[in-house]
Amino acid sequence: MNLAQKTFKIADVHAHVFPEKLAVKAAGSIGAFYGTEMYCEASMEKLLEEEGKAGVSRYVISSSAVTPKQVPHILEFLSQARLGHPECIAFGSIYPGMDGFEDVLDELQSLGLRGLKIHPDFQKLPIDDESCIETYRSIARRGLPVLMHMGDDRYDYSSPERLTNLIRQVPDLIVIAAHFGGWNAWDRSLAHP
Repeated sequence: MNLAQKTFKIADVHAHVFPEKLAVKAAGSIGAFYGTEMYCEASMEKLLEEEGKAGVSRYVISSSAVTPKQVPHILEFLSQARLGHPECIAFGSIYPGMDGFEDVLDELQSLGLRGLKIHPDFQKLPIDDESCIETYRSIARRGLPVLMHMGDDRYDYSSPERLTNLIRQVPDLIVIAAHFGGWNAWDRSLAHP
């Protein structure tokens, strides 16, 4: 049996999607932030197409709020984007420490979102900033997992040391540490065997 005939169960737990009107611009902005070329738009339609080609059968879709003002729009978009896609779980976003975070978390859960995506480097907010701790404690009490973008060595917002400090303060927080050693660690390891 060749790979094309084999049925795999593969999950992508870090799939970014944006509304159609923002999908091209968002992909370009993310590419510019990381200094890499993005080869397609970041829409739900394109995600399903590309993931299907790759044999991915389950997804966690997310988007990261860069400001508190974006949070309600992201929650609404993601709650709608997942509809009709039982293979898809949506993680909302929050700006840790924002006013009204308890209400935001209530809304997130009422919309059926199953966790959160936080991107400290986009938000320019250290993971362990004192202003964020109560937000993380509330997230932990609710048992929601947090997909946390980690380890961009250009900044000091998402270092493993900061995550360690956060976990010491909020030991019940469930964290999925994406790119834990740094999003570009793979490239560095290939360059320096």
